[in-house]
Amino acid sequence: MIAENYRYNEEINRLRDLMREKRVGDPVYFIMNNADDFPGKMIKDRFQATEWRQHPEYPGGSLTDTALHDVAGLRHIFGSLARVHAFGRPQEEDYCPYSVVNVNFLFDSGVTGQYTFFSAGKEIQRPLIGLRIFGTTGMIYLEDRYCGIINVFHNDGRHEIIAYEPMQGYYNELLNFYNALTGKEPIRRL
Repeated sequence: MIAENYRYNEEINRLRDLMREKRVGDPVYFIMNNADDFPGKMIKDRFQATEWRQHPEYPGGSLTDTALHDVAGLRHIFGSLARVHAFGRPQEEDYCPYSVVNVNFLFDSGVTGQYTFFSAGKEIQRPLIGLRIFGTTGMIYLEDRYCGIINVFHNDGRHEIIAYEPMQGYYNELLNFYNALTGKEPIRRL
């Protein structure tokens, strides 16, 4: 079992299914931005306020504690990676060795994309960059994982809104594990 809760999030599974259905044609490329204001959140948010996250003993800090989940979600949507190329801006903060990391991906499927993780600031402008997937016949947009809707824009002018329940990854993961233990379903091969 892969203990990766983002792969159990409803929005990630719906995006994966939209790719498989070719809802916007063949996927060509994506852009994804995650601006996580760790310094601002560490004084008021439970996730960043924990001592072990502010001064982690593990390498990578919030890069491997947060951005790792985004990458797992992208791999779940687009499949296996062929190549990765990244640059980062180093910083002298315990919570993350980089203030920003820019990553270019090439997936085995031929999809290319750019992912940015900014650990030291906010994205003020709305709508957020979020995740935008460009296909041969349209585009899919997820503003953030909390918003509850996926927008599908077709080149012919049609627009679909697909609703989902945010933050269900842990629940769905544990439910699958429970159901597997009780013989009701197999462990999902995500």
